[in-house]
Amino acid sequence: MKQLLSLLLAVMVVCGGNVVAQVAPPAGINYQAIARNNTGAVLPNTTLTIRISLLNSIGGSALFQETHGVTTNGFGLFTAVIGQGTFVTGTYNTLTAVPWGTSEYFVKIEADQGSGYIDMGTTQLWSVPYALYAANTGSGGVTGPTGVGTAGPTGPTGNNGVAGAPGATGPTGAGVAGPTGPTGPIGPTGNGVGIPGAQGPTGPTGSNGVTGPTGDIGPTGVTGGTGANGATGLTGPQGPTGANGTTGVTGGTGANGLTGPTGPTGAPGATGVGTTGPTGPAGAGGVNIVSASLTANATFLAASFTTIPALSITFTPTQTSAYIQFSASGNGFIDNPGGTMSFVEFQILVNGTPAGGTMEKVSTMDDVTGTITTWSAGYAKKVTVNANAVNTITVQYRCSALIGTAGMAINPTTQPAQHGTLTAFVQ
Repeated sequence: MKQLLSLLLAVMVVCGGNVVAQVAPPAGINYQAIARNNTGAVLPNTTLTIRISLLNSIGGSALFQETHGVTTNGFGLFTAVIGQGTFVTGTYNTLTAVPWGTSEYFVKIEADQGSGYIDMGTTQLWSVPYALYAANTGSGGVTGPTGVGTAGPTGPTGNNGVAGAPGATGPTGAGVAGPTGPTGPIGPTGNGVGIPGAQGPTGPTGSNGVTGPTGDIGPTGVTGGTGANGATGLTGPQGPTGANGTTGVTGGTGANGLTGPTGPTGAPGATGVGTTGPTGPAGAGGVNIVSASLTANATFLAASFTTIPALSITFTPTQTSAYIQFSASGNGFIDNPGGTMSFVEFQILVNGTPAGGTMEKVSTMDDVTGTITTWSAGYAKKVTVNANAVNTITVQYRCSALIGTAGMAINPTTQPAQHGTLTAFVQ
């Protein structure tokens, strides 16, 4: 709490014992100061105890000591009147009892904010207006003796002169009173107005008191640290379940089943007897099967149609048509605690051209509770191909989403039931 008081403004007003015909000056010294803490910051609206001691030398014993309970205002300022506090100790118990003209005096200020008094310094007291006035006035002079002399003859009545000071009264004569003389002529009337006395000199103007030094500006307080972040708000309620999506287009008719295995060879028949018949026409060529499948886990996130490299096949048919079959199964892609709701579309390209448009699609979703929903897709179609030339069949996909990140996953390695297979039946 060192440097608790940063500004001292004091005026001393002490009663005089010999002032004649004057109102008694107030017995007190005004004292104001601003309270600051040890970093220089003002202490507004703070309760303090101030102990004030009157000394006749720096470090001397208290001739008069008192305390004041004060409260600072919003700017840290407080006021006390020295001499009007609670008396504590000292040679004199009032300021009027102090013999001000016999010594120099000093004021020692101490402050207590609840943890004990701290010495704020000692300052010499200087003359103030009441004291200067008392020094110049003093007491009246001794009255001089009464003058003695005989009365002079009565002079003629003259003009009214300036009124002189009254003379001393002479002793009464012892002679016999003479006869009354005749009435003299009336003298000329005087002007009746005496000459005004000269105006007394103006008393000297008292000197201005010494201005106390301006206190140093206290240091800027330390900037407080950044407060901690507030707690994360509660998770909002679950939204309503979205409407069911439209039913996908019905897949094409599945391909004919494969030709069953050849039955066991029958027992040799009896050797026929007859002539050899004519050679029959050449039979039709057999069906070739070409296929490709996903063998590793894969995640698909593209928003525009993108080729799946592992699902591509080539073949050279002898006919101008082929039967294409595609099937796949997997699950949606989860990217946040709220889940996703996404759609995936597949299309088959024959030599780079979509077969049957791009709306051969299947929809899937992960509901907002985070449950992974599996899906499956099937596609079968008879398509036109180039006979006696190399043909390429590929699969493309694209994803979109209503909630979260659009995407799908096919995981044949970790989920054996999931797959992606492209098959062509050609001649």
